[in-house]
Amino acid sequence: MGDTCWRIFRSKNVPYSSRFVPYINARAAQGFNFILGAIHTVGDPSINEGGSLWYNDTDLNRLQPGYFQWVDKRVDYMVRSGIVPGLVFVWAQRFKEFYEPPYNRDTFSRFRRYIVARYAAYNVFWILAGEYSEELAPSEYDYHARAIRFGVQNPADGLLDCGDPYGHPLSIHPSSQESCSQHLTLFADWLDYVTQQMYGDPAFLHQKIRADAFTNLPVCNDEFGYEGPTNPSDPYYYFNNQSAAETRRDAWAILCAGGYFTWGNIYTYTGKELLLHLDKLYTAGAQYMRLLGEYVRSSLPFHEMAPKPPCIQSGQAYCLAKEGERYLIYFPNLNVVSFNLQTETGRYRAVWFDPATGATADGGVVWGNQTYQFASPFGYDAVLDLKFLDNPSIDIELLEFRAEQREQGRFIMWRCLIDGQTAGFFVERSESPQRFFHAVAPFIPVDEAVRPGEERQYSCVDSAAVRADELVYRLIRVTLDGSRQPITECSVTNRLEYQKPFLRIEAAPNPAKGGLSFSAVLPQDFQGEAAIYDLKGRLVHLLHGGSFSSGIWRRHWDGKDQFGRRVPAGVYCLVLKGGDRTHHLKFTLLP
Repeated sequence: MGDTCWRIFRSKNVPYSSRFVPYINARAAQGFNFILGAIHTVGDPSINEGGSLWYNDTDLNRLQPGYFQWVDKRVDYMVRSGIVPGLVFVWAQRFKEFYEPPYNRDTFSRFRRYIVARYAAYNVFWILAGEYSEELAPSEYDYHARAIRFGVQNPADGLLDCGDPYGHPLSIHPSSQESCSQHLTLFADWLDYVTQQMYGDPAFLHQKIRADAFTNLPVCNDEFGYEGPTNPSDPYYYFNNQSAAETRRDAWAILCAGGYFTWGNIYTYTGKELLLHLDKLYTAGAQYMRLLGEYVRSSLPFHEMAPKPPCIQSGQAYCLAKEGERYLIYFPNLNVVSFNLQTETGRYRAVWFDPATGATADGGVVWGNQTYQFASPFGYDAVLDLKFLDNPSIDIELLEFRAEQREQGRFIMWRCLIDGQTAGFFVERSESPQRFFHAVAPFIPVDEAVRPGEERQYSCVDSAAVRADELVYRLIRVTLDGSRQPITECSVTNRLEYQKPFLRIEAAPNPAKGGLSFSAVLPQDFQGEAAIYDLKGRLVHLLHGGSFSSGIWRRHWDGKDQFGRRVPAGVYCLVLKGGDRTHHLKFTLLP
């Protein structure tokens, strides 16, 4: 995730650090890791505190050291802040002047050797020039492309041979609506990554990133559009400005094509005329990019994933997959999407991610080799993250776990759906604040004749004389390979009652035709959700999510899914979740 562009104008009576340091600090805190900037651009010489790059801003044979002293500060501060600068050597308009008398190819050769020698020790990306094809014949760029990388006439002049022993990535910045891959006959020998300057809707950008994948190089869209005013009457309006929401959708579409992107805000792009507005660093778009970056860095195996468009059978969505393990599906709008993971076996935990707020919502369980229809639950675009379930979903499989004081001791009971990977259970008890647990009964095996998906009830009695105000019991699941997995806990006092999240939950009528009403007696306030699932663990309809108040909770369900479609007759399950506790109630819907 990057930003464009870091060239900063000098402002009268404003100390340098008050304009530069807050800019880099803000972007670093927001998680940006790349900033694209030019060593020089045409225009006002005060673009740099040290004056213009050239002597009198005209003599391309004479550099001004003061200019580079201030660029040094920028580059050094960015690198120390964890941000990689992408250095554009020179912009296209000035590049052309290197080939007009009294200058020639050697003029630029000296210039780029100086730049490389000055900044090669930093962690930088080299970008030969900006928007090259608008100003110069491709043959001239081809010459310098080879010279800058290999030193065509003198090998000692090449980046890899003398100036840059570290082999930093090298590319070019194309002109608008172009991709460097369109010129790969010229540049295939030396590109380290393919850059684009594309703007349009998510479908267009996704297609362009995927089209350049044939290069087997990383693909980055340098400028997919700037967040900025979309009203033509605004003085900062530009035809490819986008709203924050539009840049968010484009960024996710690029990501799901396996590409990288450099996002920007028009108020922080300080080019020929535009000044840097520090108050625009904390826009909605910057927040959206921060959330995207955190999501990718948290657990997504992005470098191991690739686009998998065949998953999307109808509707507009984009799928990035590590097949058999992780699927990321992006819904750019509210249309209903039909998809099939096209895997033979396995099931996946589905979690919705809100790219605008960072909130998540449970999407139930998705099975391989089945077709599903989903749409964004947020009222705008959404991300559906599917993770392969190595172990069964405890929230869905465990139907009930409770303990209560009886005359013969503490009675512990649990109900669950057998998954085919469970060998049996242990029940453990802790009576100390340090929560040391001990087994209270022998291993309780699962009958080998039980078929996966069948419901079974188990129980045991803890008759040991234990003096403690409160005992904590936990259920341990033992898998077929011998591993042990704590599932849930509950507590019981030696005086009388047990703890459980929901004292009673009922459905009436049951069975029902057309719909039915639910009621539950809730012992306390909690945050959770109530939802209808089918027996395969797929979410059918979310009845309520958020705060629940103690007392009697009631809700009616009309027999329709979350898209307003009537569901077929069959057996369904009401799942009421609160904290780490889950309660289930099966019911039958008649035709």
